[in-house]
Amino acid sequence: ITAILTIKKPRSILFYSFFPLHFFKQVLNKYAHSLGLSTQWNFMDVFSLDKELLDMLPKPVACLLFIYPITDKSEAAPIGEKLPASTEGVYFMKQTVSNACGTVALLHAIANKRDQLQIEKDSTLDKFFAKTKDSTPEERAKIMETDEVQSRLKFIAKLLSSGASGSVSGGVGGARRRDATGLNTAHESVATEGQTSAPDRESRTNLHYIALLNRGGKILEFDGRRDGPVSHGDTNESNFLADSATVVQKFMARQSDDLNFSIVALAKGESPF
Repeated sequence: ITAILTIKKPRSILFYSFFPLHFFKQVLNKYAHSLGLSTQWNFMDVFSLDKELLDMLPKPVACLLFIYPITDKSEAAPIGEKLPASTEGVYFMKQTVSNACGTVALLHAIANKRDQLQIEKDSTLDKFFAKTKDSTPEERAKIMETDEVQSRLKFIAKLLSSGASGSVSGGVGGARRRDATGLNTAHESVATEGQTSAPDRESRTNLHYIALLNRGGKILEFDGRRDGPVSHGDTNESNFLADSATVVQKFMARQSDDLNFSIVALAKGESPF
């Protein structure tokens, strides 16, 4: 997920800078719900890969968002089978903006499970997916960078960065209904509020977000840095969580000297933790 600090306004178009944001389930939920995801679905922490704790999560689980460190070791030993972006029934987009992997992972997760999830009609997500339905992965990335829909995506990310540990004046719920001029005014009004400090715009992080989900009976990994999804073998709705835990364990085993990992599940219901 991303946060925004500065605004430039050349030729009446809003441009924002991306910054990394911490992996808070509260932030993810506010972000996704503000974009149009039904509040019946919530992100919740996965504290352990033990079966007993995984079984405590409400069902169904639509996907996992997994954050892990990118290192020379992880890049030298890829896991899974690469698939083309044109794989039938798959929505894939490239990540072309630095530090935007959280937003891209979220969009991948919701886009590929929207037959299971409920998305508010005419919401930001609904419009974005409708506009990019037949686009190439590169075109989707470009629309995300320049479209008014993306200016709203980025503005909401800033709201969440400002309000991650507190409230934001004006609330997040109305942000989706603002036009571009309102975005500019509202952005300036919250730029210095909240408890979460954004890093320098030139900052870089080696932590990276990916989405894991069941599509067509396969565990697919979605990473906007790649040329298409990555298959991690067979699964089904009943076994998806356990099968995904096995995949995550492979990531962890690959770089056991760096345990900076986090996982959240998108499930229907409320977190038991």
